[in-house]
Amino acid sequence: MNRVLKIVLFILSVLYPFTILIGFLWFKASPRVLVLALVAIGLVYFITYSGDGKSKGFRGIQFWVMTIVVAALAFLTFLTENAGLLKLYPVIINISLLASFGFTLFRGPSMIYRFAILKDKSIPDSADNKAIKSYCMVVTRIWCIFFIFNGSVSALTAFLADEIIWAIYNGFISYIFIGALLAGEYLYRKVKLSR
Repeated sequence: MNRVLKIVLFILSVLYPFTILIGFLWFKASPRVLVLALVAIGLVYFITYSGDGKSKGFRGIQFWVMTIVVAALAFLTFLTENAGLLKLYPVIINISLLASFGFTLFRGPSMIYRFAILKDKSIPDSADNKAIKSYCMVVTRIWCIFFIFNGSVSALTAFLADEIIWAIYNGFISYIFIGALLAGEYLYRKVKLSR
């Protein structure tokens, strides 16, 4: 069930910019109606990760901060009917990802190393473990830089651009950047490992 909810959360997050855009332009919906999209994501997030709220440390803090921020954003949008607030959701996601990845740089192992171990359980016992850890630390830093860049552009589109540009960047271009970063790292790793 948790896996299904994570998939639903991913789909809702990916479609969010275009859901808001369609609501603005096609249905001419008010911010109070559109805030339901944010509430839906918030509810799925809360149900999916509610176990993290009981855990101690960073994961528990992150869960409650995300829950409170999304709830506050939804409440403020409903109260003020300020449609611009709805465009801040991608910024919040980038800040959350930056916090998650950045935290592991100071309290290791790095996030990318954790992902690598999930894929290959033999890494911690391998002779190359130290080199892999070092490489994963660098890649985690690159992702942190990306989240700063992406979050900044998301904020600029939220405050300075119209809904169409905001939706195109946050619902399409940013995913191209993510795909390019993933593909670039994969190709670099393959070339480096083949030597």
